[in-house]
Amino acid sequence: MFLMRRLDRYVLSAFVAPFAVLSFLIVALFIILDLFGRFDEFLKIKDVPVLNSILTYYAYILPGILSQWLLPIITVISGLFAVSSLDRHHEIVAMLSSGISRQRLLLPLLFITFLISVGDYLLKSQVVPIASNKLEIIRAKMHGDNQLDRLARDVALSKSDKMGYNFWFAKTIFKKENRISVLFVTRLDLDGNWLYRLRAETAEKHGSKWILTNVSMQKAGDTELSKHYDKMELNINLTMDDLLLNRKSPEFLSNAQLKKLNNSGSPYVELISRPLTALTSFLLFLWSMIILFNSRQGHFLISMGHCIVMVMTYYAFSWVLIQLATLSSINPIIVLYLPISILLAFGFYFYSKMPT
Repeated sequence: MFLMRRLDRYVLSAFVAPFAVLSFLIVALFIILDLFGRFDEFLKIKDVPVLNSILTYYAYILPGILSQWLLPIITVISGLFAVSSLDRHHEIVAMLSSGISRQRLLLPLLFITFLISVGDYLLKSQVVPIASNKLEIIRAKMHGDNQLDRLARDVALSKSDKMGYNFWFAKTIFKKENRISVLFVTRLDLDGNWLYRLRAETAEKHGSKWILTNVSMQKAGDTELSKHYDKMELNINLTMDDLLLNRKSPEFLSNAQLKKLNNSGSPYVELISRPLTALTSFLLFLWSMIILFNSRQGHFLISMGHCIVMVMTYYAFSWVLIQLATLSSINPIIVLYLPISILLAFGFYFYSKMPT
């Protein structure tokens, strides 16, 4: 048992070193390239030293960048480097000759990639929403009023008053026309109990009122699922600028906020897809090891090329699934979970059938 534990630590060390180096290099490269295009914007912030603004900005933006794109890619590349390093020094041959199977050899690497996926989920659900709130404050100082002139899509906003909370989700905001296309509103009391939910095809701001058209509304306690109204007025002290200045995309909302908006498409899909997107690192690593160990010896670069194609295909496939889950009438859980479950099942099957 002691020998196997020491072997596990040795295999893990072969993975951790390139993972740390790659993470540092890619993050540093991203900061340098992004800073060249944003340095003038940091100079617009007058009340904070430029260096402090830069450090704070990238401290808040990096969790989202890591969670959305970098972690799975860094994990796959680090795994390939770790296995190729062991193979180059003939250590894999020695391990296999001593009776250790390829499955047992990869077990510590699968374990650490699963932990990375768990950490990715915590980033998405806990760290990124908090960091995005801080990031919006800095961006408002950097862009000023210019950001209010843009057309915005998938905007989420929560606003409290003396009686409770309003959660808004707008598919498209047309600032110049003072109009929203497809609006979802959830109203909660001070205890967090929902009072009503509604969906409107359009919403226009007229003075202190919002005029909603083609509205489907469900009130708490109603026996009917929803009632339809051709037109409705909402007296909510919320301006178009409030939505644009404080806007949040669904991926930057916490799980609790998404649950309050789960009557709308994109927030609900974001909520149920988070565990799957967090599992990306583990799933891609599993398939990359299957490709690598089933390739002919001495063709590491070819195997890496296959893995890169596999990663790109997976991201394209995931994007298609999310669009289908958002737009189709099929239950999003089926659309998202069934294909990924099949990929995982086949991955474990081929993993178990790897040559010993």
